[in-house]
Amino acid sequence: MPSGAAGLPPVSGDEPGSGSLPAWAALGGSTAYEVEWPFAPIYCATRPLPFTPPKPIAPTPEDLRGSTILVVDDERAWRVILETDLRMLGYKVSMAEDADQALEKAKSDNPEVAIIDLMLPEPMDGWGLLNELRARGQKVPVIFYTAYPVFPSGTDDPDVVGYMSKAVDRADLYALLPPAIRRSRERRAES
Repeated sequence: MPSGAAGLPPVSGDEPGSGSLPAWAALGGSTAYEVEWPFAPIYCATRPLPFTPPKPIAPTPEDLRGSTILVVDDERAWRVILETDLRMLGYKVSMAEDADQALEKAKSDNPEVAIIDLMLPEPMDGWGLLNELRARGQKVPVIFYTAYPVFPSGTDDPDVVGYMSKAVDRADLYALLPPAIRRSRERRAES
């Protein structure tokens, strides 16, 4: 029998996206089967796609290593990404998947900054969590990190460091942490 790629029998078929492949049963000896299937054609890029390398992440200043960052996001993938990056940068990380867990972690771990998803699940979104933290006397600088496409313009809220889209380079998010931690430490020293 003639063979195709990798020693397999050749695929026959007149139309793209369909074909058959002869196969033989190994157990019974010479029993032959004809396997037919529809398959999708494979498309390849005809031109090079642009690639933008990620921005370099600045190392954490030595005096800020070990600072605790509270990360609140209902999507596990984002929690894992942020926790991994932040630990590699030398921060302690406290993780929460919703506002209730975040309130518990904020009380027990005393974070210096919180990275909060603006679109947390009901009953309390990111703004609700920030307001509840304030009501409990925990003034934590907050960076809202979200997939939400529209941010409030020009907020004067002293506890909001900024808004970051999940679509931007994470180096931009991490660059906000050192000044936010220093501001948090100054505020705590004044109290």
